[in-house]
Amino acid sequence: MVLVTDSSACLPPAFFYSSHVRVVPIRIILPNGYLKETPEAIDEIYRALAAREPVTSSPPTLPDYLGSIEEGVFDEALVLTPAREFTGMHHVASMAAILSDRPVEVVDTRSIAAAQYLVAAAALGAVAGGAGAAEAAEVARRAAARTAFVAALPERGSMPRAARIAFGEPAGQIAFGEPAGQIAFGEPAGHRRGLPLVRLRDGVVTPLSDAAPGSDGLDSLKAAWLGSGGSNSEETVVFHGASEPRALQLSALLGGLAEIVPLSPSLALQMGVGCIGVAWTEKAKNA
Repeated sequence: MVLVTDSSACLPPAFFYSSHVRVVPIRIILPNGYLKETPEAIDEIYRALAAREPVTSSPPTLPDYLGSIEEGVFDEALVLTPAREFTGMHHVASMAAILSDRPVEVVDTRSIAAAQYLVAAAALGAVAGGAGAAEAAEVARRAAARTAFVAALPERGSMPRAARIAFGEPAGQIAFGEPAGQIAFGEPAGHRRGLPLVRLRDGVVTPLSDAAPGSDGLDSLKAAWLGSGGSNSEETVVFHGASEPRALQLSALLGGLAEIVPLSPSLALQMGVGCIGVAWTEKAKNA
């Protein structure tokens, strides 16, 4: 069986090179061409973002998904997509599944970024244990129901983009928890405000109280993680957009055991370079 997911999921390099995984890449369009979003391309894409070069993204196409589903000698496939509230990838993957000659399960992970990675990791663990597509899909759905993240955005100016995470699609097609323009963040205009914090759970983004003005947001992220059930997690991952020193500090604040992964450039393009957060999967109630 093959597991298919996309490159926005903050995947560590090992995922890209697993024999049972196919990563459908998002294309990052730069002034002199485009790069597929792979581990080798991350530094160059972040360099372009830091230099404020014109950078956009293009989501995977139907042929991209179909090719990944049918590549290799596998009997069946499981496709994991970001939450449908943020992108049309789930629809495109479902169309590819219909066109494929192989049995295919398509699961909406109800998440994005490192939360999607945690769902993919749970599914891959089931695959490694011999699960077929239907069984691994059920593992993914159960993990998705218990997975969330909190994130600190680098600046208030990144909020309009974060409210319309599009992966290259028109912003008007995206609902980020609430309609854009109706999310109230921080203190009234004119007051000094800290970094805006958000929480994603089950496809819904909720604004949290801003971090303390002048702070790096890490203590506020820890508090949001604890207040949202993170202390009851079975897996925790810290993710960052070109901010590894802060990610190391955040991991230490959370006990030092959290895996650290880079925020995919396609998401940094939407949420801002310097975004940092923590994703977790809560323990199952019968665990």
